Amino acid sequence: MTSSIMTKRAIADALMTLAGKRSIDKITVKDIAEACFITRQTFYYHFRDILDVFEWILEEKLEKMIVETQQMEQPGEAIRLMLSISIENGEVINRLMGSQYREDVERIFLASIQKYLWEMIDRRKLFQHVTRSDLEMAVKLHSYAMTGLLFEISRDSDPDLDSMTQQLCRLLSGEMLNPDAGQ
Repeated sequence: MTSSIMTKRAIADALMTLAGKRSIDKITVKDIAEACFITRQTFYYHFRDILDVFEWILEEKLEKMIVETQQMEQPGEAIRLMLSISIENGEVINRLMGSQYREDVERIFLASIQKYLWEMIDRRKLFQHVTRSDLEMAVKLHSYAMTGLLFEISRDSDPDLDSMTQQLCRLLSGEMLNPDAGQ
């Protein structure tokens, strides 16, 4: 691992630690730099601003999730992983959604989920019979739905992960709304 990546990870870890303790709007670059023993100049060498750090964190998690879900046999495993990540990071997600960065966070989540869906479609060669235009609409719809669901789940203090995973699998397969589809 390069020193640049190590520094970025240290900055990201410091920001996540601070975000778990206080309002994100009150966190400054100086706070982050002090928390990971770097200068402000070093911070700005690696990131434009605090939002850029959050975007980098999300991209890192997305890449990891793509690799992990690619190895999973069942779609439910991938859905469960995505829900789990949202639950584990619920406190920070909620703080982000209550911050001045809300619109940016929504945009970043939407873009990340769209990227994830396209990766899965391309890698697994899914929906080859569907026109590109229809597929783009389906990806857009699902990314908005998943983003909203992940935000909602992150606020739940005791979500039933198994039930949600099963429901989403049934919904996505069409079985939930058309019981005959699963036969």
